[in-house]
Amino acid sequence: MTRAGYSQLSINMDAIKNKMKSLKTETENSLARAEELDNEAKAANTLAEKTEEQVRDLQKKMQHVENDLDQTIEKLTSTTTKFEEKDKAFQNAESEIQALQRKLFLEQDELSRTEAKLATTSAELNVASNRTDEINRAIKVLETKNMMDEGRKGERAL
Repeated sequence: MTRAGYSQLSINMDAIKNKMKSLKTETENSLARAEELDNEAKAANTLAEKTEEQVRDLQKKMQHVENDLDQTIEKLTSTTTKFEEKDKAFQNAESEIQALQRKLFLEQDELSRTEAKLATTSAELNVASNRTDEINRAIKVLETKNMMDEGRKGERAL
């Protein structure tokens, strides 16, 4: 081998060494990057697991809230039904009260008319009673006169 051959070989060897160093550096960088990405992946997986756990917890809470909501809706429906029944009973009672008030008014009006009629009839009865008393007195007076007249006729006939 000649010097030019050695020199060419040396250049080729240096190029190969540089290439190997370059590849080694790239490999080390790639391994470091792979380790870094692996750590990031582990961190992301850990975060994903925690997030999934939080999601499961939130789903459980949401299920409990939905159950509570269903129970509250059932209670509301029941309460609304009871309220409507009570309101209907109240409306019926109000109608009955109004009907009874109208009846009371009519009865009071009838009572007033009856009392007025009673007062008139009592006054007429009092007048008639007084007239009857006067007539009875007049009858007694006439009977007394009649007896006296018969007594005198009897004395005259004697």
